[in-house]
Amino acid sequence: MKFSFGQLITGKRLVNDLSASKERITGRLKDEIVSPLVSLPRQLVVGIIGSLFVATGLAFVLVGSLRLTQHFWAFQGNTSWLAYLVVWFEAVIIALFTLWRISARSKRKKSTS
Repeated sequence: MKFSFGQLITGKRLVNDLSASKERITGRLKDEIVSPLVSLPRQLVVGIIGSLFVATGLAFVLVGSLRLTQHFWAFQGNTSWLAYLVVWFEAVIIALFTLWRISARSKRKKSTS
């Protein structure tokens, strides 16, 4: 834009700058607020479906592990409760590993932002 005293005196340049700034701000707000809100339902549905699949798979793995450990001679008779204890520790280890990986991913995303 070329400078002129006429625009300065009448305030046209200031009005043009303010309207351009307003357009930039509203465009930025739409990009930062409206776009994520539009994609939120799809992300929630995908997350819920993924969580259900992971929970179902984990249940199958833990039940299979329980059935496997119950066949060993050490887990029969008076010590049958040890099989359940072993599977409970497996579930805790899997949960801790999952939480560790989720926190590592979120830390990595924060460092790249």
